[in-house]
Amino acid sequence: MSNTLFILGRQPIFGIAEIESLFPQTPITKIYENIISLDKDMDASLINRLGGTIKIAKEMIVIENIKNRSLGQLISENIIKDIVALQEGKIIFGISYYGNNQNVRDIEKIALGTKKLVKSAGRSIRIIPNNDLELSSAQVFHNKLTKKTGFELIIVDDGSSITFARSLAVQNIQSYTSRDQKRPYRDAKIGMLPPKLAQIMINLVNPVADALILDPFCGTGVILQEALLMNFGVIGTDLDNRMVDYSTRNIEWLRQPYPDMNNSKISFGDATTNKWQEKIDYVVTETYLGKPFFQTPGSNLINKEKLQVDELVTKFLKNIYPQLNEGTKLCVAVPAWRYNDQFIHLPMLDQLDEIGYNHISFKNLEAENLIYYRPNQVVARQILLLTRK
Repeated sequence: MSNTLFILGRQPIFGIAEIESLFPQTPITKIYENIISLDKDMDASLINRLGGTIKIAKEMIVIENIKNRSLGQLISENIIKDIVALQEGKIIFGISYYGNNQNVRDIEKIALGTKKLVKSAGRSIRIIPNNDLELSSAQVFHNKLTKKTGFELIIVDDGSSITFARSLAVQNIQSYTSRDQKRPYRDAKIGMLPPKLAQIMINLVNPVADALILDPFCGTGVILQEALLMNFGVIGTDLDNRMVDYSTRNIEWLRQPYPDMNNSKISFGDATTNKWQEKIDYVVTETYLGKPFFQTPGSNLINKEKLQVDELVTKFLKNIYPQLNEGTKLCVAVPAWRYNDQFIHLPMLDQLDEIGYNHISFKNLEAENLIYYRPNQVVARQILLLTRK
């Protein structure tokens, strides 16, 4: 058995939380700022479920004594034989380097040196050029570097050791684009939950097989969509009849290539008063996030939004509490506002214990740091992982 590497996305903390939730008994080792290692063999198909992982790679060798030894030399001694042994056909080769000791030109030279060695062994080879030190997921995906005649060499250089790994899988960027932008009904005014974040949120509760997941603020149905693709049953409700219609039509669109995907129920319901008739196994939802500010407002306006959303989320959690069994997991996205390089949080976060919920803690991160945001974005998403007492 060899270690599996996970190359994580833009906010690595979410990938770490996701992996820890799915594999709670397996120790996680952070080997670079956005790369973790698990002492566990992983199936490449896992990439289709992970929203926070860009690539999955299989560790080949870790070299501790690298003093006075060039990367080209190390590749020649340890990696060339594996490249040459690929299935018959033209080899497609690329390098992704994670470290601070090389530049793009250095990596290009190393790739060309590798090409010469492979050709001297009688194999035809094409090199994928580096625009950056790491190949993008698009480059890996479109050039089929994880297929039988492809080889993306992952190099992790911490200054004292070198880890070589081969990519097993990469995120299917075409599928994400389709599920995000080609859904027939979208509404940019209410904020659009990214499918990758929806996947992460579902994975944080780590549902058992055939579980039923409730999204009581279903909006246009992104969480419902991703849960169905993971083979879970879903219930979606929303206070806005337009959103109920949008979710219904989007799930109908999703079913076209998946006609057997029918374990869903979508209906009108106010999350603060509704009584769900079904036994709820898990709750995964994004609540109302308040107004979508496009520039930083004054503190008075943020405080007004904060109090309105705080009241809504509190009412929701109090309403659903008696409808859940003890120990039921909830993953809830609530707003946090960026102001003066800090985040303003909902006051009710300090009263969750009184309402009847416990925070789920992590071994490898602080749960309060699970805040999803993009640069220059005012309204962020704070991800709460809870259990019903």
